[in-house]
Amino acid sequence: MTTLSSIITPTNLVTLTGAATLTNKTIDAASNTLTGVATLTGTQTLTNKTIDAASNTLTGVATLTGTQTLTNKTINAASNTLTGVATLTGTQTLTNKTLTGYTETVFALTGTTPALSVANGTIQTWTLSGNSTPTDSLTTGQSLLLQITPGAFTITWPSVSFTKVGGGGAAPTLFAAGNTSIILFKIGSTLFGSTLGDV
Repeated sequence: MTTLSSIITPTNLVTLTGAATLTNKTIDAASNTLTGVATLTGTQTLTNKTIDAASNTLTGVATLTGTQTLTNKTINAASNTLTGVATLTGTQTLTNKTLTGYTETVFALTGTTPALSVANGTIQTWTLSGNSTPTDSLTTGQSLLLQITPGAFTITWPSVSFTKVGGGGAAPTLFAAGNTSIILFKIGSTLFGSTLGDV
């Protein structure tokens, strides 16, 4: 007996198995239940899916390559795992990154016993209001540039290993008629200082 399937080869049919290409087809979602299909609305999780940008026109989609501008977009870090992304909060380590156009913070110390700390800025000024004794609040790897306007007053430094061009380990004599600039930096538990000069 000859069966119908042996003489008819159906074409343009979507099968339940295998891979098929749908061209100019409409799937009526009102009369069919579709599972595992990404829709244009709502929230969904795509796992092991490939979007072929070569054969589709995608708009409003951020890609992994190229340069794009994201406007009014929200990345929900609570439901996504983001790697290689710098956030606005928290502490992160940037590796092989180039920072351009950044500005250091300039901070004015006050009082006679201020803490030497980069928390307020890495460039600091200090107009003495009396004989002063600052405290060391730097940690290893931190440094700050301090410009001092001493007037007639002096500074009793915390434990600082001062260096200068040509040698010498004494604290600098402050320039009473102007400013003295000093770089302070911490290596391990030792605070170092280097006098830049007077102006």
